[in-house]
Amino acid sequence: MVEEGGLFTVTKRIVFNRTSVFTTGDYSNILGEIHFKRQYSGFIIQAYIPAALIVALSWMGFWIDQADISARASISVTTVLTMLTLANSNAQSFDSGTSLTAFNIYLWTCFSYVILAMLECGCADYLRRKHLALHKQRTSKTYNVIDSGKFPTSEEISFNEILMPAETLDVVCRYCFPLTFLIFNIVYCVVLTRFL
Repeated sequence: MVEEGGLFTVTKRIVFNRTSVFTTGDYSNILGEIHFKRQYSGFIIQAYIPAALIVALSWMGFWIDQADISARASISVTTVLTMLTLANSNAQSFDSGTSLTAFNIYLWTCFSYVILAMLECGCADYLRRKHLALHKQRTSKTYNVIDSGKFPTSEEISFNEILMPAETLDVVCRYCFPLTFLIFNIVYCVVLTRFL
């Protein structure tokens, strides 16, 4: 007999009648055995997929123009707050007490990815501003050099030829974040299915 319900399905029920012999007499006992099977589909749809989608949404900041820091910061802050809300709602829905569960590890890893994406947004903005300030300083020196008749050094010339550090950071993060998250999910699924 199979009964549907909540997070588990009852797959089998066994009832035993037996008699136990003690020095004080014979007593009849009823023993019951119930077999459960965990329902994963609802948990995956309600918890794992939203967490992974929030992490993927946090990567959208890597493709937004660096000059539009308000849009990048908005996505970063929104995904952090959404991840916190998801973690709190799941903590209340699937109360596991104070013990550490596999799902808690997954949520904290997702939260770490979202926080790292937010930190990348701040670092990219800092590098962009620093690069622009150095470029402005170099440009003003070039005009003074031209007026004074001095030629620029090789260090001043090569500065303008390199890729802007903030752009490099964004390009690296566009590929590293999804790749490492994919690897984490594969390892997580392999380890989780091994212990189930």
